[in-house]
Amino acid sequence: MRLTFYFAEHSLFLEFYIYLSDYTANQNRVEIAELDSAMNVCDRYATLSLCLPDRMQRENEIFVKAYSENIPVIEEIRKQNYFGLFENTGETFSIGNFSSAIVEVWKLTPLALKHAKRRVSS
Repeated sequence: MRLTFYFAEHSLFLEFYIYLSDYTANQNRVEIAELDSAMNVCDRYATLSLCLPDRMQRENEIFVKAYSENIPVIEEIRKQNYFGLFENTGETFSIGNFSSAIVEVWKLTPLALKHAKRRVSS
């Protein structure tokens, strides 16, 4: 699914990759890739999600890293009304020894699930 982010005066073309049950803890993962002018993937832009094996993730949820380098990405996703891919559940929690390391819990919408890739067992 290709979407456009606008940062300052530059336009970046980005593609979301949503993987269900992909982390070793069987949790959902979301990555964002940057596309070049020919709309080919040129670089991984951000990993939106976190794997937290000691936390239970409910069906169709993701744990979103809402701190550090992800802050501008999260802000833009919010401005764009989550692109119709995510719903913020309003649930947050801190991880580690830093209260600023905030994790938000988002739910994948039917549109996101339609475009999600499922992990294939080997």
